[in-house]
Amino acid sequence: MEIRRGFLEEAPVTVMLIVLNMFIYIILGAVSGNFLVISSRVLMIFGQFNIAVMRYGWWWQLVTSLFVHLNLMHLLLNMFWLLVIGVNFEKTLGSKFFTLTYFISGLTGNIASLIVDSIIFGPYYPIISAGASGAILGAATALATVSSIQTGNPGKAVAYIVFLFLLNSIAGNVDIMGHLGGILGGALTGLIYAKLHKPPATREEILYI
Repeated sequence: MEIRRGFLEEAPVTVMLIVLNMFIYIILGAVSGNFLVISSRVLMIFGQFNIAVMRYGWWWQLVTSLFVHLNLMHLLLNMFWLLVIGVNFEKTLGSKFFTLTYFISGLTGNIASLIVDSIIFGPYYPIISAGASGAILGAATALATVSSIQTGNPGKAVAYIVFLFLLNSIAGNVDIMGHLGGILGGALTGLIYAKLHKPPATREEILYI
């Protein structure tokens, strides 16, 4: 009887990211003195605090904020979607491309959020953002983009991306630009992957070229 491989073997990067996010949340919760909500003073250091980035050059926050969550519900929802999307992504397109897409999407989301918020509110407006949503949405977008190009059915992919975006953006205090930036990063990586990994043409396709 064939034994189904575990998540660790099927999607090692996804499992690692989930464990890392949960571990970091526990540490930050302990520092905050509250495991339900992370304190603002902790978020100012490890989240993306626009003033710290723009005035003091804390550019590393663009990366650390990908592993920081505002509260327990925020963490659990993101880890659920990371599990669903990450396992599917790694099984379909591989762990290396998932890792690349995840971090590119997370960074494009954070950069988009920083730029747009700085334009709208000013570079020193006290906005704090954090979370893996942009990276997760980017991974979902890349997976859908590759699938739509290879199957020739872009409508289904667009509907899927819009659905995920709306589902993750209906709550209050959501970083919309972070989500959109993540989607943009995922779309770009998906397009590049599809360009470099075109499925082999069949004999019929060659005849009609």
